[in-house]
Amino acid sequence: MGLTINTNISALTAQRNLTRAQGGLERSIQRLSTGLRINGAVDDAAGMAISDRLTAQIRGLNQAVRNANDGVSAFQTADGSLNEVSNLLQRARELSVQSANDSNSSSDRTSLNAEVSNILAELDRLASTVQFNNRKLLDGTFTSAQFQVGANAYETVSVSISSVNTADLGAITLAGVGMSSTGFTDLTSTSAITINGISVTIGAQTTIEGVVNAINNQTGNTLATAKKNSQTIVTDTGFIAHTTAASTTTLTINGVAITLTTGNADSASTFMATVNGYTNQTGVVVTTSSSGIVYTRSSGGTIAFDETSGGTASVGVGSAVAATASRTFNAGFTLSVNLDRTLTVVSSTVGDDIGFTTGVTATTVTTSRINGLYIANVSG
Repeated sequence: MGLTINTNISALTAQRNLTRAQGGLERSIQRLSTGLRINGAVDDAAGMAISDRLTAQIRGLNQAVRNANDGVSAFQTADGSLNEVSNLLQRARELSVQSANDSNSSSDRTSLNAEVSNILAELDRLASTVQFNNRKLLDGTFTSAQFQVGANAYETVSVSISSVNTADLGAITLAGVGMSSTGFTDLTSTSAITINGISVTIGAQTTIEGVVNAINNQTGNTLATAKKNSQTIVTDTGFIAHTTAASTTTLTINGVAITLTTGNADSASTFMATVNGYTNQTGVVVTTSSSGIVYTRSSGGTIAFDETSGGTASVGVGSAVAATASRTFNAGFTLSVNLDRTLTVVSSTVGDDIGFTTGVTATTVTTSRINGLYIANVSG
């Protein structure tokens, strides 16, 4: 029995035409409802690709405008605060000029200086508190900030805002350096040095902090400031290359006993390698320089030497460190003047102990910052 398939060609043709017409009608309705000629890649593949690129550009530009507005808001915040900083600085200068007039008594100048101190404190407060979106603007950390002001990569504006902290305002690094003292031994009696013509009594001190405080407590008339050096550095200029037969001795550094077994013609490098093996315990690193053996403690703490046995010749160390049975060195300190003045130090015998020699003069200074502004003794 045969299989018969009945096909209505006319009906299929009508259905296909109806489907095509329906699709065209739907596209027309979509275009009418959206107002867009291209609603999908089927309408115009090339046009769709161009449209997507332009859409990305437009949306990127819109966001860039918002970014720029955010940046403007941040700068307006900083600008308003900088105007106040300018007003405060102008007032401080005004008071300085007023204090320079000899019609003022010492009490007048003290009062003027008190206002200047309050102004400097307010400047530091502004530097530490002014912020935008939790980012501080005036403390020196807002540097190399990138603002995306374009729709594409690298279309940025870089902005930096300097610190208005009084320790940074007016900072000028000059050709010279401040006057630094080297490490010193304990001062066993009251002594004095002369700074810019003013005698400063050091007193019996055993720590660098004591020396620095003794100087700073009396620098109102010297316009000089002492600051502890960050490292303790002791240089032994008299290292002796060991030339005798092998021997053993003990050198104690900061309470840590180091056994040194020396051999014939031992060099500074051999000694250095042995001592550096105890750095984690002593906190002291030994290096060599053209001047000799250098002991450095980066924390700024003391370096105490105690040779408990043997002699300097058996250790190989010269007179600078181990000539005595026990010796403690403190970090040195740096003297600088707050204003652009010559710094002169004339030492008594205390000069050798704190690392200064007689008649030392620095014609240039390390810095000139307004945080050291002092007008209570300004004259002329």
